[in-house]
Amino acid sequence: MENKRNVLGIISVIIGGLLLLSKVVEWNNFFGDDNLEQENPEREQTRESPTEDDETIKSYSHYLNEVLIAHRVGKNSEEMKILNEKFTEITEALQKHYRSGIYAPYKTGSIAKGTSINSYYDLDMLVPFKYETFNGDYKQMFEDLYQTLKKLGFKPKKQNVSIGIPIEGKEDSYIDVVPGHEINRNNYETSNGDLILHADRDAEHMGKTVKTNIKRQFDYVKKSHPSAINIIRLLKIWRRSNDVYFKSFIIELFTIQALKTPPTEKGLFASLAHVMKYMEENMETIKIYDPGNKKNDVMKAISPERRKELAQEIGNMLLKLKQEELQGKTLALKQYFPMK
Repeated sequence: MENKRNVLGIISVIIGGLLLLSKVVEWNNFFGDDNLEQENPEREQTRESPTEDDETIKSYSHYLNEVLIAHRVGKNSEEMKILNEKFTEITEALQKHYRSGIYAPYKTGSIAKGTSINSYYDLDMLVPFKYETFNGDYKQMFEDLYQTLKKLGFKPKKQNVSIGIPIEGKEDSYIDVVPGHEINRNNYETSNGDLILHADRDAEHMGKTVKTNIKRQFDYVKKSHPSAINIIRLLKIWRRSNDVYFKSFIIELFTIQALKTPPTEKGLFASLAHVMKYMEENMETIKIYDPGNKKNDVMKAISPERRKELAQEIGNMLLKLKQEELQGKTLALKQYFPMK
């Protein structure tokens, strides 16, 4: 009997303890959050609220990859089909007109190199003239081609070293016809593409001629750093979307030059930042030579004043992007590199 009373006593103590413990838990649940808030009463007030402009993205590099996809030129797109058809039409018309006076025209420029974006479509075509067609009169070559295209009904427009042919019904869509003069008789094929271009309107080359090699320019871009094509395309998107005057050819050569020293960090944004930093630091002093003519410093086409402006503009952009990346913001990123 005594043992039974002892067992009942122990059970009563255990039940009492459990009831007391449940009360403690209730008190903590009731008062606990309030007590924590008192330790840091401004915690919720100092937390930044996300805005529509700062919509969460996986990373800057992921977003930039998506931008590249959005601006990709589809090889089978309707726009490319129209450009290719116009290229064939112009080629056949010029071959019929000049007969044996030209070598076979071919596609060059950003579309051929893979650096184009779809906010505008311009297909460059080179028309290599044999030496005996104009016998070294480069200005006559340019003027004769312009007048011929006009008579053939292509509505040409003189540009710098090219003649623009608009695509009817397609805004920002052109064929840029570049006439090139063989340097010496039968020299074009033996030199693997050396030509003389007539600079019709460029302030730096007014009335002058430019020796170059379009094939070497093409190979130079194609054989560059693996990241170069994507960085070039991103900078063209920035230039186009933000109305920045910066020649495409110089963007290409500047980017390739910058990437000769590889970025220290991995990722698309790191590579872009590396190139932008190089541009900011070297824009005002650097010489960049045309791979088709090692004597032609292409940076002479940019005035000292414009070089300084570009250096500041690129530097400010890079600073803003890095600051907002640390803050988890994307407003500047989407402004400089919009999806469309």
